[in-house]
Amino acid sequence: MRLRRRREVVEEALPRLEEPLTFMDKLDVFAYSLFGGLASSISRSFEFDKYLARAGIDVSPTLYSARVLLFTLISAYAAYMAIATTVLYSGSIIVKILVLMLASMIPVMTFASFMIYPSLKASSRSKDIEHELPFLAAYISTMIRGGLSIGEAMERLSRIKDLPGASKEAKRILRDIKVFGKDPVSALEDSVKEHPNKYYRDFILGYTSTVRRGGDVIHYLYSKTEGLFEAHAATIRRIADRVAMVAEIYVILIVLVGLGFYIFFAVSTMMPGQAGGPFSSVVSLILFAYLLMPLLSLITLLLVDAMMPRMVIPINEPNRTLILSIPLGVGVALAVLYATGGWSFVQSGVITRYTVVSTIFALCMGLIALSAPPALHYSLLAKGTRGFEDDVASFLRDLVEVRKTGISPERCIIYTARRSYGRFTPFVKDIAKLLSWGIPIRRAIERMIARSRNWFVRVLSMFLAEAIDVGGGSVEILEALARFSFSLAEYEKELRARIRPYIIMPYFGALMTVVSTILIVFFTQQTMAILPSKPPVTVEEAVFYFATSMIINAWLIGLVAGKISSQQTMAGLTHSTILVFMVFATLSVMNVMLFQF
Repeated sequence: MRLRRRREVVEEALPRLEEPLTFMDKLDVFAYSLFGGLASSISRSFEFDKYLARAGIDVSPTLYSARVLLFTLISAYAAYMAIATTVLYSGSIIVKILVLMLASMIPVMTFASFMIYPSLKASSRSKDIEHELPFLAAYISTMIRGGLSIGEAMERLSRIKDLPGASKEAKRILRDIKVFGKDPVSALEDSVKEHPNKYYRDFILGYTSTVRRGGDVIHYLYSKTEGLFEAHAATIRRIADRVAMVAEIYVILIVLVGLGFYIFFAVSTMMPGQAGGPFSSVVSLILFAYLLMPLLSLITLLLVDAMMPRMVIPINEPNRTLILSIPLGVGVALAVLYATGGWSFVQSGVITRYTVVSTIFALCMGLIALSAPPALHYSLLAKGTRGFEDDVASFLRDLVEVRKTGISPERCIIYTARRSYGRFTPFVKDIAKLLSWGIPIRRAIERMIARSRNWFVRVLSMFLAEAIDVGGGSVEILEALARFSFSLAEYEKELRARIRPYIIMPYFGALMTVVSTILIVFFTQQTMAILPSKPPVTVEEAVFYFATSMIINAWLIGLVAGKISSQQTMAGLTHSTILVFMVFATLSVMNVMLFQF
């Protein structure tokens, strides 16, 4: 009765909306009705108000605590049911112990996940704004220099999709201004009180302090922007060093540690009388080759993704092609397996020389059929998305010099279109063509932006459109934009130059592992041939397990190489296809020279 009354009070306190409450809204009402008082105490004990504010999660601390308690209770009930079912219907004591251990962890992990989620969200928020902060500062400097107020600059910034972190922060500030009636300076100060990124907080607070003191805002913004670009250059160097370190550690683990374990398994599994050794179990070999090694590649992918700045336009179309290629890859693998006589392995499980060759060939063809279509699709879409930095900066510099003659920005662009700017030339000519037809300059640039997949081109072109729209294309604004563009071009080139040498390292690691492991298997087999006793694992079985696992790992290593080179996982499918083919060619040559299967 008391719960029903509390629920009625909560529902009455909610605003009467035209749209019905969603399922999550009803779940929140139920959670607050059930744990209202306890949730309030927990939120104060764990300081949820502070962590939620840092994460930018617009949820009441008490309501968030109620969610934590509700989902923890649900998970505890599910764990209890799993334990009770296992105790009643399972006769194995080992199964009961395993289920008890795993089920007991479910509510603990649920509670821990809700507790650390705000911290993870705050870290992501800080990272997003840190990489975009120099561009945010340059944009605000351009807008303020053009005569806009900070509120109008934030409103324009909130519509920029290529700066998602800055756009979210601008929307929060606009919400405080338009919904809660705060003045722009107070809204700026309140938005960064609990912000997790200190550089963004210092930039905003410095601006508001300059405004309140009546200082030179333009000078502050320009000097701060230049300092932020210098700090961004140092950040790019640190990112390159971290990615290089991860690539080196990855290759060391793949080559040295992986090769060491492969040697242990190769010798132990083929050594007579070692069937009970710690490295001789086929199950241990399968766990290492098919689970631990791929897991290492996936962890490296996540680490590189977490380190890289979000300064690329994601190309998502090949994802659909990859999904559609899965049946193709499976079909090609099964067809090759059936055509080459390896289907008997699927039926009987017996590994012979013929099934080894057939399975390796089928696996390679299947992976190539899986990777080649999306890799080709990605290459076609990504073609021409690199190498624009210097060309765009040169165009802006020439535009500034022509603008100094006093002609309009439209005529300046038409005049500069006569020159060559490398890969950026078609875009300049298209803009000039549209301007000559009488289309407004903003619409002409926006149409060009919609065609481009280069983040650098899109951001600087958007800056150019805003600068002309706001400041009429004044020489001072365009000159500042050109100066910023040269800085950005240098930083982008530096990042790629420092990372480029590490693209070859995964290739080196994959091929070295294949050659060394197969040689160890061959020499071990030659040594075992002179012994009277029979090894627990035949050479055919050893080659089968090692070769198939190394092909799969080579495919994953290609994804890592693509992530390092292009900051996109889909770019790795091209490297995966090449690596699988190279591993297959290497295995074929070594088979002819050594085993002659």
